[in-house]
Amino acid sequence: MLILLLLGRLVSHLEHADDVILFSTSREGLQQHLGGLARWAHDCFVSVNVSKTWALETGGPSPYDIVLHLNNRRVTFESTAKYVGMNISSSNKRLFHAHYVIQAQKARGVAAMCFAVQGLTGSLPVDLLKTLYMGRVDPHLILGADVSPDAVSSHVAELETVQLAVLRRMLGLGPRSCITPLFTETGIWSIRVRRATLCIGYLRYCRARPNTELVAAALQDSMALARLGSLSWYGDLQGVVEDLGGHLTHGVALSDALVSSAEDGIRRAMLARLNAEIAGSSRLYLLRGQTPAGLVGRAGVTMALREYMRIDRRSLRRALTRLLVSDHGLAVERLRYATRRDGIVPRHDRLCRFCRTEVEDELHAMFICEGDPALVVARQ
Repeated sequence: MLILLLLGRLVSHLEHADDVILFSTSREGLQQHLGGLARWAHDCFVSVNVSKTWALETGGPSPYDIVLHLNNRRVTFESTAKYVGMNISSSNKRLFHAHYVIQAQKARGVAAMCFAVQGLTGSLPVDLLKTLYMGRVDPHLILGADVSPDAVSSHVAELETVQLAVLRRMLGLGPRSCITPLFTETGIWSIRVRRATLCIGYLRYCRARPNTELVAAALQDSMALARLGSLSWYGDLQGVVEDLGGHLTHGVALSDALVSSAEDGIRRAMLARLNAEIAGSSRLYLLRGQTPAGLVGRAGVTMALREYMRIDRRSLRRALTRLLVSDHGLAVERLRYATRRDGIVPRHDRLCRFCRTEVEDELHAMFICEGDPALVVARQ
């Protein structure tokens, strides 16, 4: 077959400025496309840079040796290549698998440079670090979110690992700190939710395009494949939305109301999940007053850059943050984890190092313990 069909429309290639991509389901068909491209370029006095031309097999490499030529020069086969910003891979049945890995590496490098600036400027406040994150790191994490729904959890986990590491460093927290405060105390959305809402926004855009445009035909074709249970962009997006607490249907006409309902469902599920995690965690009880009951739908209540994050003195800000999110050096936290010599110490045995009578938790250390005279004086 020489060309592809999109809802009955014949499609042989795509053009984005001076970037052209040809596709076919057979080697012979692709070679004919290359011959046609060479003839068109000759007639239009256009020079094709064969050294920058590549070929890629989707769904894994072929067991046969495939040879393609353009202008009597052999075209190089690549295992990973980039087209209009998206990294395409032939080593995985998921076309954009390499894209996640590469973008995670880029985000990690940019984040390191942002934090390295503090060696010249001194400690930066959290609000400025958040601005740097949104302006420099986040664009790498969300690139391609519209055309590549995160149907494979292990792929987006590459990006999630980078986001969690950056947020922990921003707040001065350790690798064992709770994940929930990284979002509730900064107002930054989880990368899974953020990418899903961007993809839904692209769905809204595709739905609004006239039927004469290819993107509208691609959407309808994708929805038809989803109804058949076949692998498709829309089917992947459905799965992502369902996993995050929303709902997208393919059984009825896709309306703006249904798309908005899916987006709102994801947002509400995210806020409810964060509230539930704070309410149910014994480590985060000091944060519970910031999320009043009955205000689950208000992102500004559950998620916001808290006022204590604006404390100018870095050591004081980090100490307070660590205390509130239970990432401190008190016995109630440190004895939570097993060591090479000892197992996990039960909570009732994590006694105060001074008085040795009560559990050394946040409230005891700050307001109750009188086993150390210096601590009593400092408290006064």
